[in-house]
Amino acid sequence: MGKFTDEQIIKIYNEDYIGKHMGGPALGKKYNCNHYYFYEAFKRLKLNIRNNQDKNRKYYCNSDYFETIDTEEKAYWLGFLYADGYISNPKKNNNIKRVGISIQERDFQHLEKFRKAISSDIPIHHYEVKQGYHIGSKYCRIIISDNKMAEDLIFHGCIEHKSNIIGVPIGIPKDLERHFIRGFMDGNGSISINNSKYGLSYKIRFTSTDNVLKWIMNHLIKYKIIDKEYPLYKRKPTHIVSSFEFGGNNLAKKYLDYIYEDATIWLDRKHDRYIELLNLIKQKEEKKHA
Repeated sequence: MGKFTDEQIIKIYNEDYIGKHMGGPALGKKYNCNHYYFYEAFKRLKLNIRNNQDKNRKYYCNSDYFETIDTEEKAYWLGFLYADGYISNPKKNNNIKRVGISIQERDFQHLEKFRKAISSDIPIHHYEVKQGYHIGSKYCRIIISDNKMAEDLIFHGCIEHKSNIIGVPIGIPKDLERHFIRGFMDGNGSISINNSKYGLSYKIRFTSTDNVLKWIMNHLIKYKIIDKEYPLYKRKPTHIVSSFEFGGNNLAKKYLDYIYEDATIWLDRKHDRYIELLNLIKQKEEKKHA
């Protein structure tokens, strides 16, 4: 069995085991020795040994991305996953938890933004609905098989099977809560436009569990964006999730100014509506002073 100095072992670890993702058997074959030799040497030098998840990993991502919510971007993506993501733990996948997002085909670029945020090369797949109410609709999906990322999201409140039971987010600094709300709105809210006899009118709507909606309202009241709690309503009495909405161009602008101020990440088509509202208000002001 071949013998190597500690410096050679460290070089093999960095270049082959980590850099080329070679396993023990491949190392043993390359260097003509028993692969257990390398595992023992790595342990002796206190070098991290990949677990089963790492050994089976085909693609890379930053597993620790959601460990601490300490940036605007992380708060945003936590909010988006709260609304439009999911966590699953399929037994056939070696009990490795999955983090997934499925969105409409037209929002494909948003998944690209997410993939860039978590420093990943995981592919985004495209599908077409084959049955149900939306046959022919196209959507895209990204799935990250990563226990660490899933467990960190669960810690922050983004739990499995969350749609009807999700509670308020955990571990978000107060100054980042508005970015979480923007992410949540991009996944589970809307900026709608109604055409009335007075012209175009903008409205903001959120849909979720009562706990989450009340948390959002309390935040907006605290920061003087809205001045009251709005009633929660359900489309059908049997539904568990609720919605609330508020509107009028000035109030919608006040809210959108607040969540987009100093922002760097958003869903493009909703941000476009914000820009349209700003232009509409500007045109009305110009006409008033013409």
